[in-house]
Amino acid sequence: MTFFYKVGQILCIAIWATAIYNLLLPFPGIWYTIALYFLIIMVVIHLAEWLVLRRRLDQLGCQGGGTFLKVFIFGFFWWLPILLEGRKNADGLNPAEAAND
Repeated sequence: MTFFYKVGQILCIAIWATAIYNLLLPFPGIWYTIALYFLIIMVVIHLAEWLVLRRRLDQLGCQGGGTFLKVFIFGFFWWLPILLEGRKNADGLNPAEAAND
């Protein structure tokens, strides 16, 4: 499952890079508008993720500006494995067992 999250994080970086590139050197025609709306939607969704999950991430020891940046850039590809690991640890599994699942 770790491979899935790493690929997702790479895709997120590619999407952000494409969106920022579109702001600096606009794509031709309708592609500019599509990429711009996509960027706006990504910003809104990732901010909403942060607002919803910040307390839970704080409880799991993920605090500070670095956490905000990772949620903002990678979204659920960053926070989902942390929440799943926290749930496994809360269910009584030791961290070594939780890492193997």
